[in-house]
Amino acid sequence: MGAYLMPLVYEPGASWGYGVGIDWAGKMVERGSGGVALEAYMQQHMWEPLDMQDATLHPEKHARVTQRRVEMTSRVPDSESLVPETEKNAFAPEVVSYASGGGGMWGSAPDYLKVRACQIVLEAAGAEFYACQILPTGDKRA
Repeated sequence: MGAYLMPLVYEPGASWGYGVGIDWAGKMVERGSGGVALEAYMQQHMWEPLDMQDATLHPEKHARVTQRRVEMTSRVPDSESLVPETEKNAFAPEVVSYASGGGGMWGSAPDYLKVRACQIVLEAAGAEFYACQILPTGDKRA
């Protein structure tokens, strides 16, 4: 739990910054599911139904994911050249210390496309859900 504790940086509504809110939501999923680990919950309710072969919150436990990881690079200022990152990247740790619901999912490009396809469908469905619900006759749609 200590990894999720962060001080208040701004007063609510005063500014914006990345935070750990979705990590807390992951903890709520674990508690609400009777203590099922977040990765196991996501495996059962998201990754298996979508046939996502490489999705994980712990890449160090999945050789297929770590073997296919792309090297991080940076753009050389005032150039189009890329150079390999030499510093250890906090976003690509060798061992993940906790299952981050906010930014810890690893996988393959095909897995990512499956998630995006669902988001596109849900966005379209959401637009229909919030669309005007009054028919041309003036009756409301049920």
